[in-house]
This record gives sequence, C-alpha cells and structure tokens, in this order.
Amino acid sequence: VTTSKISEIKSKYGGTSVTATEPVFNYMARALGFKMENEGFQHAVMNGTEPSFEQTADFEKSLREKSVNILFYNSQVTSPATDRMVALAKASGVPVVGVTEMQPPDAKNYADWMLAELNKVETALSPSH
Repeated sequence: VTTSKISEIKSKYGGTSVTATEPVFNYMARALGFKMENEGFQHAVMNGTEPSFEQTADFEKSLREKSVNILFYNSQVTSPATDRMVALAKASGVPVVGVTEMQPPDAKNYADWMLAELNKVETALSPSH
C-alpha cells in the first residue's frame, strides 16, 4: 500500500518544491520526486547550531514568496527557529505538514505510520486544500 501511495503522489506532484525545518523527511521527499529547498538551514537545525543569516533569509523568502508548496517540520522536536518558520509558513499560506522521526505510539506499525504521513502530504497538495 505504501509504495503504491508513493508512486501515486510522485506521478501527480513530482517536481514540486518543498522545504523543511530539518531533514527528517528528506528521504521520503526524494522518493516522492520533490525538490527540497533550504537544506543548509535544515542541517544547521539538526546539528543544534544556529542557521546563518543568509540561510534564514533564504528560508523566510521561500515561505513569504510561496516558492515552496509545503513546509515539513519535525513535530517531535521544535525550537524558536523552527517555530518561527512554521508561523511564517502559516501566515503566508504555505501548507505545513508535521512529520515525526520516531514512530508515534498511535501507529500500529511502520507501514501505517508512513501511510499516515503520505496522506498528510497528499492532503496538503490537493487543490481543495
């Protein structure tokens, strides 16, 4: 089921520009054919360092100008920098999708966890969103 959902999303939305506060979802984003923006910012956050002024400015610009179609964020770990980006995305009308780096307790198994995350992605990209 999960691989068919990946194929379905990739065929509809492959090439879509997206961004993330940290690289938790990047492998799946690549599998979906997405173009990931702002990776320098993501790696700084993941490594517990402050993103550079330029990385932060570029990230903010991509949200304000809506040059990205989704902002992924790790809903299990937040910081003032990630909270600010989530708020800016929402204010700019960029869909925000919370993803997790560890299987949440309510997921029966890995496949259910991934399918739930893929369904959130599909909802965020659907025209009725």
